[in-house]
Amino acid sequence: MLPITLYPKIPKTARCTISCFFIPNLVSLFSADKDMAEKNRGDTRLLIRDEEELKEPREYVVVLLNDNYTTKDFVVEILIVIFHKKPEEANRIMHSVHHRGRGVVGVYTWDIAQTKVNQVHSMAKQYEYPLKCIVEEA
Repeated sequence: MLPITLYPKIPKTARCTISCFFIPNLVSLFSADKDMAEKNRGDTRLLIRDEEELKEPREYVVVLLNDNYTTKDFVVEILIVIFHKKPEEANRIMHSVHHRGRGVVGVYTWDIAQTKVNQVHSMAKQYEYPLKCIVEEA
């Protein structure tokens, strides 16, 4: 690969380097036919990458599970501090957890969901509550 450097009449301090790389013809690189490879050996072309289509990241649901020991106030505090819920919404989720046994806290990407679960478990352990939180695929 040979870089091509362009130096127009610009002061030395303001020069820019533009690099372009050339590769041998892809047919000659991957061809099983050696004659075809030799024939195309001197042929060089600029390799341009096609834009790859980006996929939306998967979403995961963070679910808070009920237990018989964690206080309602602590669950509300978790929802406000870790999940940044408003007090009214935190109370609604807390009642869902209390009456249904589980409550959906939010939908996040995998990394954020796992971080939230770890924060819940860490805070629950710090205050000696057995509160559990899980991640499920949305």
